[in-house]
Amino acid sequence: MVHSASIFLTEENYRAAQIYTFLQFVLGIKVEESFSCRQVNLSKLPILFEPSDLAIPDERGRYMWMASGGNMVAKIDAVNGKVESSFTLLREQLDTEAIAFISTSGDTLYLGSESPHNELLAYNIQSRTVTMRIDLSYLLGTEPRFEGLAFFKNIQLPQDLNNVLGNGAFFATAPHGIEIFTISYDQNGAVLVTPLRSLRLQNKVGALTVHNDKLYAVLDNKRDLIRWDLNTQERSTFLLPGKLDTWEGIAFVKSADEEQFVYLARDSPIALWRFMWDETTGFKEC
Repeated sequence: MVHSASIFLTEENYRAAQIYTFLQFVLGIKVEESFSCRQVNLSKLPILFEPSDLAIPDERGRYMWMASGGNMVAKIDAVNGKVESSFTLLREQLDTEAIAFISTSGDTLYLGSESPHNELLAYNIQSRTVTMRIDLSYLLGTEPRFEGLAFFKNIQLPQDLNNVLGNGAFFATAPHGIEIFTISYDQNGAVLVTPLRSLRLQNKVGALTVHNDKLYAVLDNKRDLIRWDLNTQERSTFLLPGKLDTWEGIAFVKSADEEQFVYLARDSPIALWRFMWDETTGFKEC
């Protein structure tokens, strides 16, 4: 006798039903696929990989990079969620919670690690080697709060600064908010870190990114996305989608027809979502 597959609750269907119920009633995010909102099904993530921050070298490109709360990174197809490649940064134990690019070439990853201290690392993707390590404890503090990193090139720099990396400034999370600083080199090639200013916040920041000359900060354990216009200093607040407040990564992309989308990632449960974005109203939920 031939039975329809829909009659029996297989293990696969049972797990799918559990996921549906969890998302529908706990997260408050509808799971029906739509153009404005969909979950990217991550596949072939490394064992023990815990998604944290996201970074995209080219907002019109297809691939994004995801940092893990350890010492791993992964290159992911933003369309189908397939892991194109992944690797371990160093043999020693790190806690890479933040990731960013400073150019669209995407040849070097910049990562923020909270262990053994708040540290910035530069990692060459082609050679798979760490090319720079900078202890930022004196700037970001000794608490493990390096959870967000972003870079902005079109920023006015002090005239006495020379040989500035990327000709721009970094943004990094700190216990009191966000620190803005540059990395440059002196005549002997020594690395110099120059603080520019601080953005004070009462809440802990979980992720950072820059998009369209605006800095975005995902507040940790709160459903707020804060935006600063880096040209006018105007500040806006948007409500994050769903009912959870544990998003740990954010990145923006643009389609060929100029539609804007924002990706959000979290580690528990592991998930990557894509939402249509409007500069005025924010997220277009499912």
